[in-house]
Amino acid sequence: MKFFFFICFLLISLNADEMQRLESIVKDIEKLRIDYEFSQTKLQECQTSLQTQKENLANNEIYINKIKNLENQIKKLENSLKNKNKNTVKIKEKKIISLNNKINTDKCIEKKDNEFPNLKMREKQEKDTTPTTYRLNQDSIIYSSIDGKEIAKWEKSTSFTSTLRIGKWIQISGYFVNKQWQKAQKQIWVKASNALKRD
Repeated sequence: MKFFFFICFLLISLNADEMQRLESIVKDIEKLRIDYEFSQTKLQECQTSLQTQKENLANNEIYINKIKNLENQIKKLENSLKNKNKNTVKIKEKKIISLNNKINTDKCIEKKDNEFPNLKMREKQEKDTTPTTYRLNQDSIIYSSIDGKEIAKWEKSTSFTSTLRIGKWIQISGYFVNKQWQKAQKQIWVKASNALKRD
């Protein structure tokens, strides 16, 4: 009977070990499944990240190519500008040389043809120093001196005073601003043909 119990005990012990072993295998399988799922998730994340990086890289290459194209266009424009500037300078140099040649030629012709030029007697300019008030009969240029630089343009009907008239020119001694007379601060002249005496 003891032997029988011993065999039963032995069988139960063996079965218990087998059960524990089976439970251990099941736990290992469960753990492996969890690890597999985690690995699959990580793999998908890595694939997504890799795809994004590839797309970014493709976009970067597109932008790099665009930048290279723009740089090439800029270089071409710079070269064309340099060439235009060189051509413009050459053309201007040629014009200057031709003008200098023409001037020198004209001087030579003048010297040959006109060694003793006829001198004209200077016309005696009429001088009038009577104080007078004038009005412009048209829009007129105002000059810094007789046959001098243009310094202003006055409208028709502008009134002014003068104490000096020389030939075809009138010196403006003062003018009216808002019906107030102001003395001219510097010499200014107008052509006599553009002015009428006021009564």
